[in-house]
Amino acid sequence: MSDTLLPPNPSLLGGVQRLAPDVVRVRLPMVNVFFLGAPGGDWVLVDAGLPGTAGLIRQAAAQVYGSRPPQAIVLTHGHFDHVGALRPLLAEWNVPVYAHPFELPHLTGKVAYPFPDPTVGGAMSLTSPLFLPGPFDFGASVRPLPADGAVPGCPGWRWIHTPGHTEGHVSLWREQGGLLIAGDAVVTTPQETVPGGAAGLIRQAAAQVYGSRPPQAIVLTHGHFDHVGALRPLLAEWNVPVYAHPFELPHLTGKVAYPFPDPTVGGAMSLTSPLFLPGPFDFGASVRPLPADGAVPGCPGWRWIHTPGHTEGHVSLWREQGGLLIAGDAVVTTPQETVPGALASTPTVLRRPPAYYTPNWDAASDSVRTLAALRPRLVVTGHGHPLAGQELAATLGRLAQDFDHDPNGRPGRGWYLSHPVPQGQPQAGRPDPMRGYVLGAVGAAGALWLLTRRR
Repeated sequence: MSDTLLPPNPSLLGGVQRLAPDVVRVRLPMVNVFFLGAPGGDWVLVDAGLPGTAGLIRQAAAQVYGSRPPQAIVLTHGHFDHVGALRPLLAEWNVPVYAHPFELPHLTGKVAYPFPDPTVGGAMSLTSPLFLPGPFDFGASVRPLPADGAVPGCPGWRWIHTPGHTEGHVSLWREQGGLLIAGDAVVTTPQETVPGGAAGLIRQAAAQVYGSRPPQAIVLTHGHFDHVGALRPLLAEWNVPVYAHPFELPHLTGKVAYPFPDPTVGGAMSLTSPLFLPGPFDFGASVRPLPADGAVPGCPGWRWIHTPGHTEGHVSLWREQGGLLIAGDAVVTTPQETVPGALASTPTVLRRPPAYYTPNWDAASDSVRTLAALRPRLVVTGHGHPLAGQELAATLGRLAQDFDHDPNGRPGRGWYLSHPVPQGQPQAGRPDPMRGYVLGAVGAAGALWLLTRRR
């Protein structure tokens, strides 16, 4: 076992990585969980991940242990990202949950954790007030770890009290092999920051399919930060043209920011949306307008379709042969406004564009109707899993027809419902009242928080 990353680095959607014959890491969005036990035999789950990841944990467990449930679940601590999937897992497995005695008040509905501190630096730290501090109540399922340091169901392992992150944080240690599951007592990534390694993942995936051949071009459905975040390092290596709708070019050449995101539409991710940079971004001369005739550069048989609403210049890509639709964010297949939807793409459901970053709902509705008229047989989207099948066209048609009333269509609340941003060529200097309201509210809240700290 080396000091470096143990290959292979698994998928963050429940990928498994064998660390020892009887120790398995399961990689989830933001966090890891661990299986202790030889494949096919008795085993124990360590920690329970984010909300919405129970299905990923069960799927990984089935790969290693078949239908055998764990003997127990052991928690290093009870923060929301370590117990988020605990309730649905207990509903299926009905096994005891062990934690340090000092954690039990947080896990039985009695005491919340100390409130998170957004002042320590880093974008994720700024969002930390949205990370629920509890208390959480898992009732009689929760039991104290044995006082003798044994780990239930794990011969040879012992727990070590490692407080600081929480009062009752524990790490798990096995002398044989020198194996340490540290929990959050130490971590191996700057958890306070937003990950910036997407370019490496894209290059790695491209190498698997195309070897060392670079792309002929990069085509953008739109220019929001989560669709151009890796563009600069990719261009540094590939130096290829970038194509987007002409209405997107002011956002991509440093001239005009996107309309400010709306945190009032509902959902935890929407509340964090003021942290999602609206630009403008400047990729200089690399950016070019898509051909006016609808052709997609380098892609014979494909054409681009203007599908505004989510942005003024949003496009979707369509190929008649095979009925293939790359929708971008004109429709998505997960509730992107929620934590499970954004981080784990669950549940899978065809729905509106991400609501917090959609400034014109009439245009968005028209774009869904445009896509429904194509009657696609396969839809891939900017967020969520692909959808295919005989019912796909009918499902998309129903969403288009009833967009104003379908729960997956136009949202029930939000600033841009009554204050739509005009669709067309973006102009520098246009008013953006949402930016002023949100930043003013954040400033007032920060001033109030500092005032209360001084008292």
